[in-house]
Amino acid sequence: MVARSVDVNLADYDGRTALHLAASEGRADVLRYLLALGAAKGSTDRWDNTPLDDARRNGDGESVALLQPSMSGLGERHQGEVSVHGSIEALAFLPAAKAA
Repeated sequence: MVARSVDVNLADYDGRTALHLAASEGRADVLRYLLALGAAKGSTDRWDNTPLDDARRNGDGESVALLQPSMSGLGERHQGEVSVHGSIEALAFLPAAKAA
């Protein structure tokens, strides 16, 4: 792929990328390769599913771990700023608000 300058984020007619396919097949080795090449974790297919959704549906914990949003930088948000991406589990890592 790289030798031929293929865009790792190209999608098929359903909007599914190579990352979607690797996640749905439980291919963590391929996920690592594609992520190292800059594949977009947040791409959505025509059913609005991300590669993370596919990995969860497949039940592959290693793939899910690779595709989870990074927990680094969660405490660096500005007050009142909310991220629309990620999972509800990430809320556990946010700093507690100080009482006024």
